[in-house]
Amino acid sequence: MILVDVVEPVRTVIELGNSFLIWLGGGGVVVATACGFISKAVADRSIESHKSELSAELERLKGELAMEGESHKLKLRKAELLFDRQVQAASAFIPISHKLRPEYRFADMDWHDASVEVAQRSGEVERELTQFELSHGAALSPKARGLLSSSITSATHNKFEGDAMEPSDQATKAGSDLLEKIIALEEQLIADLRD
Repeated sequence: MILVDVVEPVRTVIELGNSFLIWLGGGGVVVATACGFISKAVADRSIESHKSELSAELERLKGELAMEGESHKLKLRKAELLFDRQVQAASAFIPISHKLRPEYRFADMDWHDASVEVAQRSGEVERELTQFELSHGAALSPKARGLLSSSITSATHNKFEGDAMEPSDQATKAGSDLLEKIIALEEQLIADLRD
């Protein structure tokens, strides 16, 4: 019986210990479950907050991209229209250029003879170039516009001196310069289309 008396309290202590451990374990499960639930709720709230920030940023970037796309489309359209006008200007100037250049009239006609003829027709050259400038000036590149303006100025200054049957050496030199400018302008208009 002594053994029973010793075993009984030990059994009771072991059962109490087991109960306590089960209670702690069950409480641990409850605490772990509660912690898991709370951490999931906090994480979900944080994720939703971050998700809404990212969505707002995404919408802002989409808006900026759409605006840039529209701006780029507009620039392309303007460039297309300008190029079309440049093609029209070059196409219109080539016949004018050939009309203003003297025809090859006799076998030993040289640059001097052509310069004299251009000097004599300075008034006509001025009118043709001015009309071209009024029709197509806005579509020309700065370099082409400079050549055209310089040509008109040369023709204007030379039209009174070059009207004579035999223009002066100065008028002939101005006619030569004017002829060179007309040729250079045609070349520049074509070069502008190639760039």
